[in-house]
Amino acid sequence: MVKTEQLDIFFEGLKSGLNILDSSVLGGFSRDLYYKRIGSDPEFKTRVDKAIITFKHEQIQTIRKASSGSWQASAWLLERKFKDEFSLPTATERGLVERLEKIEARLNGDKLNGASTNRKDLDAAAIN
Repeated sequence: MVKTEQLDIFFEGLKSGLNILDSSVLGGFSRDLYYKRIGSDPEFKTRVDKAIITFKHEQIQTIRKASSGSWQASAWLLERKFKDEFSLPTATERGLVERLEKIEARLNGDKLNGASTNRKDLDAAAIN
């Protein structure tokens, strides 16, 4: 049985930004016990959700305050909150686009020349 004091420590951990495992350890109980409780106790789940949202809200407020003196703070928040609109593509995403462009070029050129368009050949072409 988890004591009220242990739960208070657990929830304070979540409110301060710790993850479930770290908060559970801090509270003195196992992650397994957390998962059993979250699945069977709706009130506990609600408290967990509120604790996590409290942390998020405080951090967003901090960034918003910082943005009044620094445009970078606003840019950072926009890049994370609205990734599709404001962030630059990652190296992985750029690599995928380049690979798809090579495959498309190969498909278009090879259709004219009668070459193979099976997946194995296309993958090999994209690598080269």
